[in-house]
Amino acid sequence: MGFFAFLRITTFMRLSSPASCSASRAHQADSLVYQTEKFLGENEDKVPEDIKSEVREALAEVKKALESNDTEAIKTASERAAQVSQKMGTAIYQQAQAQQASSQSESADGSSGTQDDDEVVEAEIVDEGDSESEKR
Repeated sequence: MGFFAFLRITTFMRLSSPASCSASRAHQADSLVYQTEKFLGENEDKVPEDIKSEVREALAEVKKALESNDTEAIKTASERAAQVSQKMGTAIYQQAQAQQASSQSESADGSSGTQDDDEVVEAEIVDEGDSESEKR
């Protein structure tokens, strides 16, 4: 067996070991907490209070699980936090859709007022310059 084959086998064994799996899961959970807190902070005014509190509770559960180093607890808490954090995105999307519908209805109301202003008015153009030259 060559050195590179040995290296591949030992790398595979380390990556598939439970310790590596738990470290990877802990890293993913930590990243989830960071990204979710960052997103919540940037969009706090757009997220309803009930969803914010639910997200904060879920993130607290993940942090607690990370402190305990319990792989199964980290997995469960992370999955719940991911599901709850999706509610933030849904709430922001729905709010944006409502604002867009509102602005479209306002523009439709505003355009109906301008249609009255666009009435055709018949007028006769009189060129006074030509009439003076004809008099001479």
